Amino acid sequence: MEGERTSGDAQRSLNAFPGGSNGEFNLPPDLTMVIERGRGCELWDTSGKRYIDFSMGWGSALVGHAHPEVVSAVREAAGRGLSFGASCELETELAEIIVDALPATELVRFVNSGNEATQAAI
Repeated sequence: MEGERTSGDAQRSLNAFPGGSNGEFNLPPDLTMVIERGRGCELWDTSGKRYIDFSMGWGSALVGHAHPEVVSAVREAAGRGLSFGASCELETELAEIIVDALPATELVRFVNSGNEATQAAI
């Protein structure tokens, strides 16, 4: 049914983002979808249609969406605070693991993007 997919949430997304998406998942307007939730390797859009997620968050969802152990660990960490602008115990622990695992590594810098990594390196 033409036009039906571009009503409601999909139309809002088309009105808000170039190509109807804030990511790289730009589809033709009549195929634009808005994801409501994910579980394992599956996604559901706001109209209830189920999809298999072949991108898995571009690799960030290595164990699938909403994995119970990951959700539990995120809740626990969020309960201690989200962003401090200074080092915290968990990030120091992770940095030590990386330095121990990679003998050529002396120091670690965590960043949010490739742009930030380049700026820090320069």
